[in-house]
Amino acid sequence: MKRRRRNSAKTTVQAYSADRPIVSKRQDILGRAKFAARLADDLHNWSGDDSLVVALYGTWGSGKTSVKNLLLEANRKRRRLPLKIVDFNPWQLSGTGGIPASFFRELGLALGDQGPKRDVEKRAKRLKTYAGTLSVMGTTTDLVGTALQLAGVPGSTMLKNIGRGMKSAGTTAKAGSETLSAMHDAESKSLEAQKSELAELLARLPQPLLVVIDDIDRLTTSEILQVFQLVKANADFPCLIYLLLFEREVVGKALDEVSGGKGTEFLEKIVQVGYHVPQVS
Repeated sequence: MKRRRRNSAKTTVQAYSADRPIVSKRQDILGRAKFAARLADDLHNWSGDDSLVVALYGTWGSGKTSVKNLLLEANRKRRRLPLKIVDFNPWQLSGTGGIPASFFRELGLALGDQGPKRDVEKRAKRLKTYAGTLSVMGTTTDLVGTALQLAGVPGSTMLKNIGRGMKSAGTTAKAGSETLSAMHDAESKSLEAQKSELAELLARLPQPLLVVIDDIDRLTTSEILQVFQLVKANADFPCLIYLLLFEREVVGKALDEVSGGKGTEFLEKIVQVGYHVPQVS
């Protein structure tokens, strides 16, 4: 008796998994789409005058990026004014020294079509000047150093080293006329004056901007600090919402090295709302 051969494409069971994040709720077999949609609603409804910093905690492989993708999908499908998104992944730039410059570039691109043309042009100029000042003069490090002192955390020589690295990266990324312009403006206006002018323009945005920063826990210690310096330095701007995704223990230990063992306290000074990736039953 002859046996019929089965179609191997239908009967073969895959022995391996690509272990890639899902991108749609149609792929959600762990029941996290509702959590992501609720978080998307909460972020959309934020109406505070200052920035909001939200963190999504989870170990490697727990599904942080999948939840992020579900949240972004829920935001896109909103009927009324979905949030404008900056989906920034610093891990793609790890080792290049270009994290600060790329962060401001992505921010500027997202703001490029928000509001009246006159505001767009002014905002672009103010953002370029402010970003250039931070990069060229390394003032982001000074701001975080001040924040650490206010939190009762002693300073560290590593902050100075990172500051020099940021100056070098900023100078390389903004060589030429932009660097010279930023240096000129830095001499004529204080950083606080530049921030105040930029804040006035950001306050006129038609809706908040959601800045998503993923894979922070995959960075080196100095790069993790750079990311949190950027967030801290810009966390008081209106109409900016940050969603940070990382493993809390990994980032806390990295920040311990520059905060006298008080990395968790440093996180609490920056993150205002923290969530954990929902557990799977």
